[in-house]
Parts: sequence; structure tokens; C-alpha cells
Amino acid sequence: MGALKVYSVLYHWMWLFLSAIAFVVLAAAFFIYYKPEHHEHVRFELAEVLGIVPLPSETSSQKVVIDMRLQTGEPMRLYSLSSTILGMIDTVCVEVRRFKNSGEPRYRIATLQKCAS
Repeated sequence: MGALKVYSVLYHWMWLFLSAIAFVVLAAAFFIYYKPEHHEHVRFELAEVLGIVPLPSETSSQKVVIDMRLQTGEPMRLYSLSSTILGMIDTVCVEVRRFKNSGEPRYRIATLQKCAS
């Protein structure tokens, strides 16, 4: 009777143990083989603001949705966690970044002083 009880306990705990080992192996493989794409700064450019909508937030940072038109005429919507954007009424400074491998552009809100220089 004792051996059967030990076997039953080991059988049930074995699945938990094997699941934990599989999780550790998969997590280690993710962290070892994950290579984020590096990006490079391209330029700062001014964009025309079409609309600014503050989003309700329970945290201290004010989330803002900014609809804008780039200098190329392309419309774009960016989200910002900085409430300093609310002071920029008609123009906003956008940092253009490009991924090195794919060449895909990424945009980020910057302060107006960056576009002035």
C-alpha cells in the first residue's frame, strides 16, 4: 500500500515538475535567441497637429492621442504619455527613427527645442 501511494504522489507531481522544466527551457531559449532590432536616428521634423485628445488615466501621467500630418502629407496618429504635449497647439516635433535591418521607420514625439536646432 505504501509503494502505491508513493507512486501516485510522484505521478501527480511529475507533471508539475516536467511543466516547470519545460517553462524554464522555453524562457531561457527566448532570452538567449531574442535579438531586438537596432534603430538609428534619421532626423527631427515638424508636423502639423490636426487634433489632440487627452485620454482618461488613473495614473499620474496624462495619456494623449495626437493626430498629425507629416511634412510629406502623410497623416499619422501617435500616443504620448507626456502631458507637456498639450502645450503644443499647432505643431509638434517628431523624431524619425529607422530600423537598421528592415529600414522600417518609427516615429516618436520630441520637444520643440530639438526641431529648432
